Amino acid sequence: MPLTNEDLKAIGQLLQPIRDDIVDMKTDIVDMKTDIVDMKTDIVDMKTDIVDMKTDISGLKTDVGNMKTDISGLKTDVGNMKTDISGLKTDVGNMKTDISGLKTDVGNMKTDISGLKTDVTGLKADVIDIRSKMVTKDYLDERLHELENNVLVEVDRVQEKSNAHYAELKEEVRKVRIDMGTRDSEDIRAKLAIFERELAKVKEKVS
Repeated sequence: MPLTNEDLKAIGQLLQPIRDDIVDMKTDIVDMKTDIVDMKTDIVDMKTDIVDMKTDISGLKTDVGNMKTDISGLKTDVGNMKTDISGLKTDVGNMKTDISGLKTDVGNMKTDISGLKTDVTGLKADVIDIRSKMVTKDYLDERLHELENNVLVEVDRVQEKSNAHYAELKEEVRKVRIDMGTRDSEDIRAKLAIFERELAKVKEKVS
């Protein structure tokens, strides 16, 4: 039986939703294709970003490695500085010790010089005293010689008178000689000995 217009219209009405769905599906497919193209573009961009990120990460790794090397160098420098500072402290301590020793040496030198001045003053007094004694000895020698001459003259004059008197005069001369030899000469020799000892002390201190 042939289809009537009503039948066709009814069939058309039934098919219209399907047609609409097909149109919608086509639209969706176009949209999906567009989305796929966009996604492909995004994927390409992401790949580029990943490559850039890998490059950045490689650079960061290099920077981190350099930083580690720099930090290691800084640690070494700090260690060397600590060693240098410790050495400087030791040097300063040694310098302080040396300066303290120098101060002690200077103080000892001042004491020695003061002692030398005292010794020189004493030596000057001894020299003056020795010179005085030497003058006195010269005077005594002269007087003794004069006395000897007088005694000899007297002995010649009174020799025939008294051998006893002659002996007394000779004894007088002997006593004078002994007195001069023991008292003045010993005093002078003692002063000279003191003088020589003082000179030895001065020489020892100076050397």
